[in-house]
Amino acid sequence: MRGELLSGVERRRRWSLQEKAQVARASWEPGACVADVARRFEVTRQQVYDWRAAARRGEFVGLERSAGFVEVIAAPADHAVQPSSPGVAEPATPDAIVEIAVKGGRSLRLPASAPTAELMRLIRAVEGA
Repeated sequence: MRGELLSGVERRRRWSLQEKAQVARASWEPGACVADVARRFEVTRQQVYDWRAAARRGEFVGLERSAGFVEVIAAPADHAVQPSSPGVAEPATPDAIVEIAVKGGRSLRLPASAPTAELMRLIRAVEGA
């Protein structure tokens, strides 16, 4: 009888929640391609999609998708705004409208006074559609 000894790194790997969240975040970076992210982290595309879905469901508590900070400019709804200096914005008026661009070219327009929890729920709903 002849046997073969396989050496090298075991292909089955255990991923921590932090690692899964890191892969999901990398897949959401601007210009990222799921296939490229999967190759970079040596996982399958399906794992990346599964971990993205898990992040949207909130399974990576405290590790939600966040790519960083973006500039926010507050202005009346009928006023076109040009960015002045990074990080500087005019104070919002009570009737100000916030417009948030989400993936797929969609956007949300809400009153600036909208509760944060409601805003997060709407963003998730639009991104999941």
